[in-house]
Amino acid sequence: MPDPELLTREGQNLIVHSPGLLDISNVNVLDGLENEIDSCLPETVLLDLSATTFMDSAGVGVLVRLFRFCHGRNIGFCLKAPGGQPLSLLTMLKVTDVMQIV
Repeated sequence: MPDPELLTREGQNLIVHSPGLLDISNVNVLDGLENEIDSCLPETVLLDLSATTFMDSAGVGVLVRLFRFCHGRNIGFCLKAPGGQPLSLLTMLKVTDVMQIV
């Protein structure tokens, strides 16, 4: 289960606060998020990337895995406030064409 401090409920939405680095060294911080989503069944999962300053392919892989998991359960999935290098990477990989950014 992810660190409870990374999770916030806001109405029917689950907000996941991503750490400053979302790379191979720490993507495990989001392990178990699928179980949390299944247990609370939110309308939308909002992954807050506002504090994330670096992301590598492992971080992108987690985003894709979560997006597919939510999509398969008819749960919305949005990325909140990506900026800097993470936004550049997501744009270059065209992830921004598929995932909603708010």
